[in-house]
Amino acid sequence: MDLTTSTHRAAKTLAQKAKATIAALSTTFTTDHHHASISPNLTLWSAIQTAYKTTQSTFSLPQDSSLPLSSPSSPALVIDAIFDTDAKLFFDSHSQLVSSLPPTSKAALLAQAIAGLVLFFERLGSELEGEEVVTDVLFARELEAFRASEERRAALGAVEASDVWGSCCGGAEEIAGVVMGVVERAGDEFELAGMLEEGGAAAGGWEDGAMPGFEVGRPRNMGLPWGFSILPVN
Repeated sequence: MDLTTSTHRAAKTLAQKAKATIAALSTTFTTDHHHASISPNLTLWSAIQTAYKTTQSTFSLPQDSSLPLSSPSSPALVIDAIFDTDAKLFFDSHSQLVSSLPPTSKAALLAQAIAGLVLFFERLGSELEGEEVVTDVLFARELEAFRASEERRAALGAVEASDVWGSCCGGAEEIAGVVMGVVERAGDEFELAGMLEEGGAAAGGWEDGAMPGFEVGRPRNMGLPWGFSILPVN
């Protein structure tokens, strides 16, 4: 088997695992009068713990003895790399902020996190072509690379910009389709370029590091649902 064939098969396997992960996690979402939501008894912190464990288990990437992917701190590290700003505070175990979020915003934030998790594990899996196992060094390196990546930025913007949050007729399956479509596009170089153009146009440009997919005039809190901001504590 030549290198090109091996790489193609590895990419196909990672894509299959991505699809399986998103399908498994789609059951977290519900709808109420065609509005996307998650269970009112479910916090974003507990939801992301489950999402991380499901993603890790499905991708089943080999690790060295330090077990970097299995550390209790790993979900928080990946969330920190996925989101740019205050949005990550909604995923804190002690956060009271999530109670102020409307259901559709909670659903959109969780979907952004799931898309980010899957993209990160796909990225990490692709790097194992050159290394046999995930090490602390590889994990840390890929976290920083993902934090700075265009696919992460484009995926967050595309998930939020979807109409599914306020008009979901197909239930959890439709939401899974949106997330999977974003992941597939973000992982394709040609499609990614289109996503970046769409996001830049929707945001009126990316001045000051603005995220794609945000309406003109939106407060500059990248990753926060519309109308929410974090006030400084004196």
